[in-house]
Amino acid sequence: MEETLDYIDRYFRGELPAEERSSFEGRCETDKEFASVVAFYVSTRQLLRDELREKKKAEFQELYHTLSRTSVSRPSLVRKLMPYISVAAACLLLFVGWWAFFRVSGTRALAEGYIDGHLSALPVTMSGGGDSLQLGLDAYNKKDYEQAAALFSALIRKDGRNIEARKYLGILWLVKGDYDKALVQFDSLAMRQDLYSNPGPFYKAITLMKRSAGGDRQEAKRLLQEVVDKRLPGNEQAEKWIRDL
Repeated sequence: MEETLDYIDRYFRGELPAEERSSFEGRCETDKEFASVVAFYVSTRQLLRDELREKKKAEFQELYHTLSRTSVSRPSLVRKLMPYISVAAACLLLFVGWWAFFRVSGTRALAEGYIDGHLSALPVTMSGGGDSLQLGLDAYNKKDYEQAAALFSALIRKDGRNIEARKYLGILWLVKGDYDKALVQFDSLAMRQDLYSNPGPFYKAITLMKRSAGGDRQEAKRLLQEVVDKRLPGNEQAEKWIRDL
C-alpha cells in the first residue's frame, strides 16, 4: 500500500518519467481498484502536503485498510466511515471526468494546432495551363471546397492510384470536419504497400486525434508510433506527439 501511495504521489508531483506517466494513466482507465485509490488520494492530498506529511500518510493507509476490511455486519463503522466513502466516490467521479475531459481536449488541441499551421493552405505550383490537381489546390486555398472536392474526386475516378489527389481530398474533408470521409481517403492510402513514403498513417492519426471519439486516441498513438518506426512522412512531428498522448 505504501509503495502505491508513493507511486501516486510521485505522479502528481510530476516526478514520473514519460513512460511511467503513460502507464499510470492507462492503469487509471483499466484498473477500477487502482483508480479508487487515486481518487481517495486526491480527496486527502491537501493533508499530505503539510508538515506532518508522514504521519498523515500513515493515517491515510490505516484508514484505507480499515475501509477495505469493513463488512456489512459492522454498520456502525460503515456509518462512521460513510463521509470518507462519499468523498472518495465523489472524487473518483470528478477525477474520471476531469481525466477524460483534459485528455480529449489536449489530443484535439494538438491536431487543431497542426491543421491551422500546416493544412489551412496547401502549396500550389501552377504550370502554364494548369492541371486539375493544381486547380484543385488553388480552389482549396481560396476555401472553395466544393470545387476543390470535385476536382480531386474527378482525378481519383480517372486514376484510383493518384496518391496526391486522394491525400488532398482527405485533407479537405478533415479541415471541413467530415472525419468519416477523411478516414476513407487516408485508409485507402495507408493500405498501399507499394509506396516508398506513405503519408496515409500520419494523416489518419491526425484525423483520429481531431475526432477524439471512443478509442481514437489509442489508435492515433499506435499509428504515430508506426510513422516513427518506419520513418514515414510526419515522423518528426509524430515523435513529439507520442509523448503527449
